Amino acid sequence: MADHATVPATRVRTEVRPSIRGLAPTWDAFVDAGPSPSPFLSSWWLEAVANSGPTFVLAFDGDELVGGVPLVEDRRRGVRRYRLATAGSEHGLDVVAAPGRVEAVTSAFQAWLERPGNRIVDFSGVRPDSALASCAAPSARVEDLETAPWFSVPSTLDEYLALRRKKFRQEVRRVLRRFDEMGARYRVVDTDHTDQAIATLERLHEQRWERRSLFRVYFPQFEAAARAGAARGHVRFHELDVGGEVIASLATIEAWGTCYYFQVGRNPDPRWGNAGTVIYAKAIERACELGFQRIDLCYGDPESKLRWADGREPIARVHWGQGPAGRVAHGALTALWPVADGLRRLRLRLGGRRAPASAD
Repeated sequence: MADHATVPATRVRTEVRPSIRGLAPTWDAFVDAGPSPSPFLSSWWLEAVANSGPTFVLAFDGDELVGGVPLVEDRRRGVRRYRLATAGSEHGLDVVAAPGRVEAVTSAFQAWLERPGNRIVDFSGVRPDSALASCAAPSARVEDLETAPWFSVPSTLDEYLALRRKKFRQEVRRVLRRFDEMGARYRVVDTDHTDQAIATLERLHEQRWERRSLFRVYFPQFEAAARAGAARGHVRFHELDVGGEVIASLATIEAWGTCYYFQVGRNPDPRWGNAGTVIYAKAIERACELGFQRIDLCYGDPESKLRWADGREPIARVHWGQGPAGRVAHGALTALWPVADGLRRLRLRLGGRRAPASAD
């Protein structure tokens, strides 16, 4: 293709492709071997969410793939804009590289970013200390976003609750007893019924948050990724049922001993208050039984998430304009952000707060 850059000090070259089909096994092996693997860098996730202007900047040593960065391309104010391929709320995003080749791949990608021309670069969901963040131009703006809370998984749910604050521990146990008395049943959906589970989650999320959730915007990408991940055994749907009616649903991603709580939905009927707490607790109990080491609560840190967590992973947004027209377009866009944020806050005051991916 036309977009190529070469790093003189190495044999590594970059090549832009609209897909990583045919290279997916190698790509996924690099993700698996990385120091901090993220499911949001796996080929099945990326091919599903990069559905508009997919731009995989791949690094080759000769004909051998050694890594790359998954982007999507669009245009803003007549200038090309490159963003990371996401469904809106991923984290832990970084350069993908073969073992021992991170520096070479990062250098090749940085040379590609710095080639002549005008562009806007906007990386959201990266770790502040990541190789990808190190590619930023000196003029880049780095913003701290909401964090991704997480906690270590002990041997049993009782052991986990014993580590929590007394008030929260008592609340969880009380809620579990109440739902047991209602006859609530927890289950993990068989992968053969993934389509129905996706539809159930969408319905429950819509009931709970109506038009106030950004998840609605990214749902088609999530749907495609969930199907692909479920087929590989990485995406699971957890449901809470009372009397044959599903009242809460949780979508998780499972890899590398970590269970990622990606999205939740629940029936807002007051009879089912705290159903989200129950499905969170039941999924933790399952994680204990299966020997998971960590639960990642994913992007967003409202209090309803933090009370479950041991720690928080920082998440950053790094963005800049490259070239004269790129810098002007980037400046114009960022100048409008305070206005957009103000309008968003007004809508939230009128219609309720934005839906976090939290238990309740």
